[in-house]
Amino acid sequence: MLSLGALISSSKGLKHLQITLTDTYPDEDFWTALKERASTLETLQLHINFGEAVWDETQICDLSAFEKLRSMEIFQVMLSPALEDSLPTSLEVLTISRCDEPCPAQIEQLLHSIKAGRLPELKEMNIAMDHRNVEFSAHLDERLLGLQSCFSEAGVRFQYGACVDYACATSD
Repeated sequence: MLSLGALISSSKGLKHLQITLTDTYPDEDFWTALKERASTLETLQLHINFGEAVWDETQICDLSAFEKLRSMEIFQVMLSPALEDSLPTSLEVLTISRCDEPCPAQIEQLLHSIKAGRLPELKEMNIAMDHRNVEFSAHLDERLLGLQSCFSEAGVRFQYGACVDYACATSD
């Protein structure tokens, strides 16, 4: 049976990849194979469908070299705390799922990068807070509404909401 890395490596012109990890984290072969597709991959969806989303910090996704990546859906734990440094400039749509308490601060940093021209193609930003790790409050809602307004001023559609297991509800 082919490993995930071998499967990705064998797909030379890979443009779209959607993976749901059900019982294990991707290994080094997976990341190496994925990086080999940096010049062709246009959409990427990485999900975790097991237990708590505890992530090995050595497996942070640096996708900045993915020159054709237009759309990405990924869990927050897979991204670097310096979010803006790990994203490709070609990105048009970014969806971050299972966000926890520090997420709004990361999103604010990303907003500064967008305003500085770091992600010139970004048109849509979606975040889904993890209901298990975040208690929604008036303060958090106010902060997210403020971000929504700031992103709108920067020309980026911003939606946020909460995930309950794998169903999400978002603002508009």
